[in-house]
Amino acid sequence: SITKIIQAKRESLMNIGFDIDGVLTDFEKFVIEYGQKYLNKKPENYNGLEIAEVFGVDKSLENSFWRDLIFEYSTSYNARPGTSETFQKLRNDGHKIFIITNRCTDLSYCDIDKETMKQYVQKWLDDENICYDEIVFNEFKSKLRSCQERHINIMIEDQLDHIEELSPHLKAICFKSSYNKNSNIPDLTYCESMSELYEIIRNLK
Repeated sequence: SITKIIQAKRESLMNIGFDIDGVLTDFEKFVIEYGQKYLNKKPENYNGLEIAEVFGVDKSLENSFWRDLIFEYSTSYNARPGTSETFQKLRNDGHKIFIITNRCTDLSYCDIDKETMKQYVQKWLDDENICYDEIVFNEFKSKLRSCQERHINIMIEDQLDHIEELSPHLKAICFKSSYNKNSNIPDLTYCESMSELYEIIRNLK
């Protein structure tokens, strides 16, 4: 009956969470490309996450890098290809989209206050035509509480420590990069593009 079809449709709708850095943006690509120009040296460790690990430099140089480039990264560096279209399709399907980011938990490395960073993020999302239902500037290193308060069914992340914490409680999908490809998390689902991610979500029961 029509009622059963409508009920089944409602039951298939989900609250989907997205990280920004490493998910909406290709963080790895930014660090490698801009790091080589800034430091005038080649990467030493492609499996590293941050500048200090990737290029074998000390933390002070990493902080200098972000102080000089955080504005460009936060306002001008493009989202992954297909992000705007994928978000629109997910919302057209009836899902709710929550952007859950730790971008504002520690800004001591770049001398920007939280309110300024929030403005950068919201303007960047507008400029990239990324639609969403709510943006959450997470207050803690852990994202579990923010996900539970919003009844998140799926969280798309890139950092394995977050995925390890979240995966017992919800479905976590990992956006694949060199720094997260070697995971000990059982049955972890990886994706490598926004179009692939959409198909993964569409086929989830």
